[in-house]
Amino acid sequence: MKRIILSIIFCVLCLHINAQYNCIVKASDRESVTFRVVGYGSNTKKTSIDAELSAIKNLCFIGADGTSYSLPMVSVGEDKATTDNPAFFNSFYAGQYRNFIELSIAVSNIGKDASKRKCQTFDIKVKAEKLRKYLEQNGIIRKFGL
Repeated sequence: MKRIILSIIFCVLCLHINAQYNCIVKASDRESVTFRVVGYGSNTKKTSIDAELSAIKNLCFIGADGTSYSLPMVSVGEDKATTDNPAFFNSFYAGQYRNFIELSIAVSNIGKDASKRKCQTFDIKVKAEKLRKYLEQNGIIRKFGL
């Protein structure tokens, strides 16, 4: 019995979850990626902001499986990128990211998830190509092919 409990604890501690944001790729083309995202917050405005940031962060730091953006745009990881460029990411997360949201549609009413947190599902379309160019222009990532 002790071995089973220790094995479970070991597995829980050693598991690494890749997807830190609750995003699923719904569609993509050369210029953009559409995600189905769950946003968390106390009201629709806060859930919308959380969902949009999750879609942006997913594209930047995790990638979008099954698209031409399957690899993360920022290869160094979120922690290092935000530590190395705090001014850029503070202004980006404060509102600049909205320039790269093409569409944000609520597909469910606000409700509660299994852990009783208020959440809402959105379809978020991100201008991926413009976001990549913006990150290049600001020195966050290297230009493609260089």
